[in-house]
Amino acid sequence: MSYLVRFQSNILGILVLIILHLFVKLSTIKTFSKKLIKLMIYAVTASLVVEPFSWILDERQFAGAFLLNHLFNFLLFLLAPVLAGLFMSYLDYRIYRNPSRIYEKRFYQQMTLISFMILLVNLWIPIYYSIDPVTNHYDGSGPIKWFHYVMVLGFYGYMLYFLYQVKDKLSKNEILMFILLFILPVIGMVISIFEPTFHLGWSSLVIGLLGIYVFLETTPSEEDVLTKVYNRKSFESYVEYLEDSKIPYGLLILDLNGFKQINDVYGHQKGDDVLTKFSALLREVFLKDGFVARLGGDEFAVILMEDEPEVPLHMKELKNKLKELEDPVMGNVSFSYGYESKTAAKPMREMYRKADQKMYQYKDLYRKEMNDSREVEKESENSWI
Repeated sequence: MSYLVRFQSNILGILVLIILHLFVKLSTIKTFSKKLIKLMIYAVTASLVVEPFSWILDERQFAGAFLLNHLFNFLLFLLAPVLAGLFMSYLDYRIYRNPSRIYEKRFYQQMTLISFMILLVNLWIPIYYSIDPVTNHYDGSGPIKWFHYVMVLGFYGYMLYFLYQVKDKLSKNEILMFILLFILPVIGMVISIFEPTFHLGWSSLVIGLLGIYVFLETTPSEEDVLTKVYNRKSFESYVEYLEDSKIPYGLLILDLNGFKQINDVYGHQKGDDVLTKFSALLREVFLKDGFVARLGGDEFAVILMEDEPEVPLHMKELKNKLKELEDPVMGNVSFSYGYESKTAAKPMREMYRKADQKMYQYKDLYRKEMNDSREVEKESENSWI
């Protein structure tokens, strides 16, 4: 009964993981990310089962107790790098959406292989831990046990660094959940170093897994999946709030010129890259006073809380940033825009219609310039002939 009280957090964690597994398994939409979540559920469940047995078997005297004690402590050391590799695999997939890449990386289990080899050596030479064959007493004061913690903590540090490098490709919810997922086991591991009887290290991972499934796999995001600016639903919700609160604002509509041609010539993957980079520039330009959203396709909207004279300055800045990019395709990208300011008697639909009209006036000018350019080229070719 004392062990039930001592490891009640493990028992509760296992029950939560069973329920979470049922939700994932019963989901009608099968994805690779959910496959990774199931693998993480299995690994965390295993750790929650192995941890109490590694304590229960200590100093127990019965046939096979010595071997079982070795087995459960062996697995307990091994599960830490297994979980770290699976967490990294999930992060990698959320960024690149490429299952083949995860298989090529071997699910980031290289550290698990190193740990496995060290643990095999530990069976004969106690460098991590030792178990007395007579008393079956576990002694975790191996001379290089610190290496295990340094290796695992170092890998979590690498994951946080990797997360920082790709932060522009993730939503705020994703960044928050991954930080939570990485920090919790680190805190649990550090606590266990100084207080081995404190058993919240493994069970804390359940919170991270639950958060990932709820907030990243099932809850609709406020942001556009591709570009990481706000999506249309968020745009409409924000406009509704401004309208209800009687807050004045301006509406800027933008549309890329010749975007279909980019898809036709360079492919849809390059088209997605153009949308992503253009969205990143919009976030830079309107970082302080603008709410940037992708309405669909290559159409964007920005809600502004400033005066109309500032808009041409922002557009000039955006054009300069496009030209500064090293990507030759992005350097040739242009856009049309239309702006309309809010008045009390002007509803949102009217604002959008007028801003859209102004934007298409710019687009007509662009088309005229392109047609004139083609005519000049034809005349030049005919004169050469």
